[in-house]
Amino acid sequence: MAGRGRCGNTALRVEPCLFCLYALIVYWFDHLPRQNRETIRVDWAGKTTITFSDAQTSVRYNAWDDYLFPHSTPDSSIEKFTTSKRQQSSNILALPA
Repeated sequence: MAGRGRCGNTALRVEPCLFCLYALIVYWFDHLPRQNRETIRVDWAGKTTITFSDAQTSVRYNAWDDYLFPHSTPDSSIEKFTTSKRQQSSNILALPA
């Protein structure tokens, strides 16, 4: 069966890539400043500790906040965002779908 990655060779190629992405997110989360690690959380019933979805969301949030907004030019429309609007935009972009 050769479609949508259902053959054995495709799975053998994809799994190492997914593991690498997982490891990178954990690494980036571990190297975030402590105050940035808890900027946003994904909550559900019974959750008591930080999970991978929290790490993924924090990495996304900080990537959007640190790399998109500071690199804007003074005349760009992004500079016109208030701090609250920037945080809301980063939250929306960071949350898992």
